[in-house]
Amino acid sequence: MLRKTASAVLALAMATAVAQSNALNQAIAVLLGANIQASLLHLQDQGINYDRSEVLNTLQAYLHGDSVDVTPQQAQVILRDAFDAHDRELAAAETAFIDSIAALPNAARTPSGLVFIVLNPGQGDLPTEADTVELTYTARLSSGELFDESTEPVQFPVEGLVPGFSEGLCLMQPGGSYRLVIPAELGYGAQGVPGVIPGGAALDFNVNLIRIVK
Repeated sequence: MLRKTASAVLALAMATAVAQSNALNQAIAVLLGANIQASLLHLQDQGINYDRSEVLNTLQAYLHGDSVDVTPQQAQVILRDAFDAHDRELAAAETAFIDSIAALPNAARTPSGLVFIVLNPGQGDLPTEADTVELTYTARLSSGELFDESTEPVQFPVEGLVPGFSEGLCLMQPGGSYRLVIPAELGYGAQGVPGVIPGGAALDFNVNLIRIVK
């Protein structure tokens, strides 16, 4: 009886150890997989095009110690070059978009690079950066993709907005409607807003200034 009890305890301990080992292995695999998935999604958000199957196949070969065509040092250079090429392409496309809007009738460009079109002039005092304003707006990328809007009136402190938006508001009178095309350097810059606005993207706003909040 004692031997049978000892054998059962040993078997249970071994089974528990195996289960714990399996859970640990799965935990490590899930965490590594989550990090890889996040990295791939980040590359996608940054505009880097890649073949997912080829990436995973090469990763598996590398982890197995098989020969691959690229060293880690070469990989860093290749990826940096891909980011640089994408940034150049995006900058050229965004510049072309801004220039095309600036060439429209009634468009004007400020010394900072902000392009605006007066859709409705409005009347009254101009806001200052010290003011809070009430407005509605739609916000699009150069592709026309809508990334934000407020169809109901909202209030913002003028100085709390991206520089191009603040500058544009200070040109408007209450009751006025403007189109503001904001270069990246007056918007969210090279970083953008992950998952919403690509780095280096121009912003295209239609703004209705309702009133200056007193």
